[in-house]
Amino acid sequence: MKSIAVPLLTGKRLGFAGLSLLLMILIPLIDFWEASVHSYSFYLSESLLFGLFWWLFIPGLIFILSQKLLFHHKLSWVSPLVMSVLHLGSFAVIVNLISAIWMAQAYPFWRVLPYAFVEHGLSCLLVYAVAYLFQFYQYRSHKSSPKATAPTLAIPHRNQTILLSLSDILYVAAERPYIAVYTQQRKYLLKRSLKQFMEKEATTDFIQIHKSTLINTRFIHSFRSRKNGDFDIILKNGQELRASRTFRKSYQPILHLPTTSS
Repeated sequence: MKSIAVPLLTGKRLGFAGLSLLLMILIPLIDFWEASVHSYSFYLSESLLFGLFWWLFIPGLIFILSQKLLFHHKLSWVSPLVMSVLHLGSFAVIVNLISAIWMAQAYPFWRVLPYAFVEHGLSCLLVYAVAYLFQFYQYRSHKSSPKATAPTLAIPHRNQTILLSLSDILYVAAERPYIAVYTQQRKYLLKRSLKQFMEKEATTDFIQIHKSTLINTRFIHSFRSRKNGDFDIILKNGQELRASRTFRKSYQPILHLPTTSS
């Protein structure tokens, strides 16, 4: 099964970078404060070594917050538990390896693992459970939200019905008893009046520029005055349509024309 990744936003990346910096500063400070309160020795190397437990949350949380695959499985609810076990086990392995290679005193895996479960097991499970629930509700809300579909116009054509997206229509012209629907590719005839189309099918992108013409404002490129109150509207494909001064109030805001003609 192919995983469905949710891309991490820039804000999340900055958030994890800020978390890393915060951990780098806070962990030694907290350990130093506890050592002072309880009157025992403070060793920076040990503080940084055992502080790796908190650092391991960064890859763990990135994994949970960037995956939707686990929600397709019935046992997805156990993922916080699985992540916690992997986290604590990885922590014990890393501490054992680093201490054995670079430190005078080695911390055996079989001693670090029980310590990790007792000291951090509950907090580890809680953090991953919260992250899981957050991503789960994000996934459910995205899955249940209705997908926006572009409005379409059903046009009988020969022995089939074509579902034409209204956003693909350049303009509609009256050819009684039909209306001619023009797209970039071709012309379709539909037995309907211009008024019926305007009232029942047309979106807010359509405006009437002439008694026999509706135009999709998405395709307007420019316009040119005829010096008599009428205008020629040039579409993006280079086609020109006449805009009557009778319907000036309809297209005036679109063309940013003054209230009165000069």
